[in-house]
Amino acid sequence: MFFSEGYERPQVEDVSTALLGIPGRAILLIDNADLMGYRLLDLMEHLSATSLPPLVLLASRYNLFERELHDLLGQPGFEAVDIPDLSTADITAILATLERHRQLGALESLKQEQRVSVFRERANKQILVAMREATRGTGFDDIIRSEFEDLSEPEARVLYLCAALATAERMFLSLGQFIACSDVNPAATFGLLRRNLRGLLHQPVGTDRIVARHAIIAEHVVARVAERSDLHIAYKRLLGVLAHDVYPGRGRRGRNWRLFVRLINHSKIYSRFRENVDMARGIYESNSEASRKDGLFWLQYANLEIEFGRTEYARPHLATAESLMPEHVQVLTTKAHLRFKEAIGGKGLNEAIAIRNEGEEILRDLIDRIGRRDSYPYHVYLSQSLLWLDRWGMLVEREDRIRVLEDLDDLAEDAREAHPGSRRLKQVAEAVRHAYLSQARS
Repeated sequence: MFFSEGYERPQVEDVSTALLGIPGRAILLIDNADLMGYRLLDLMEHLSATSLPPLVLLASRYNLFERELHDLLGQPGFEAVDIPDLSTADITAILATLERHRQLGALESLKQEQRVSVFRERANKQILVAMREATRGTGFDDIIRSEFEDLSEPEARVLYLCAALATAERMFLSLGQFIACSDVNPAATFGLLRRNLRGLLHQPVGTDRIVARHAIIAEHVVARVAERSDLHIAYKRLLGVLAHDVYPGRGRRGRNWRLFVRLINHSKIYSRFRENVDMARGIYESNSEASRKDGLFWLQYANLEIEFGRTEYARPHLATAESLMPEHVQVLTTKAHLRFKEAIGGKGLNEAIAIRNEGEEILRDLIDRIGRRDSYPYHVYLSQSLLWLDRWGMLVEREDRIRVLEDLDDLAEDAREAHPGSRRLKQVAEAVRHAYLSQARS
């Protein structure tokens, strides 16, 4: 087995060299496979070209797999297997381990059948969650909420959230970054870490890494427990620290850059602030000066306004992104998306058609160039075309509507053939087919 610590991503060349040194077919086991991101795709492509490709077994939570590795779905030789809920045998083995280590907690006084019954009630959850609920006799949400709300010191809550934001992304903060996130002096920060945050944050022995004790707990606190005002402060501080480390340092690569990119994702920010677009804007505004030369930052800001805010606010942000990353495919896709949005909100049919045609032209070119490896241009084209028809379709001649929908249906089939594992494309393709058949029958 080639072993790599979970917080680090092994280089493709190192893994390949290790596997090629094995005299026979190897088995490569990758846990938390989503951490590798695009490097895993590169690795799979590289290894498949060798004379004796290894068997690769990878594991990932499905939502993270869908976000980072969905391009693997539908690839030749790839098979996805859903892990079922815990069986009675699984539960019995877990209970035996807890009993051996005297960790049964609230289950201690129960008979074995009752222990299994209590655990089974929670067996469709993460094992960590099931164990904590069963052994504490309290719901997971209540346990975690109580622990966090016991942090009476506001600065301790914000610092916990800074670390939790990183841990939720399966990453960590260095001790220096943690101190830089603080609004009090280093001595006071150490005091908060050693006393107030003891047991909530963890520093592995021999490292300068600060992490929340588990990613699931960190995700839960960030998403559901913390006040949005505290999270807003933590988010802005953490992005400021990362920007300071990224731009003059190693630049757009390495752990700091990966964490920065994940945190500035517009959909993630909008969701984390419970669809409050003003709070989401505040995150970007707080970092706009530090990121003034970062095209990806401005592209995400533009996407926030296109999808959830106001299109007129998106234009200057997209223009900045385009000036920094001219001809970048993500910028071009977003530019086409914006044109569709403007067409949908146009003042008249002729204007709406003209603006829509500009977006279509960009997306058709992108589909021809990169459609086989990137599903996003397909999705934008299909979904926005349907929205355009919802807005303007009744003003278009019936024969023209049917023709447009027929073309979209053909394009949807091409998209599903190119990306058979994409759930997002499957959904929009089904919506196109339904609209086409409904119009044809009417």
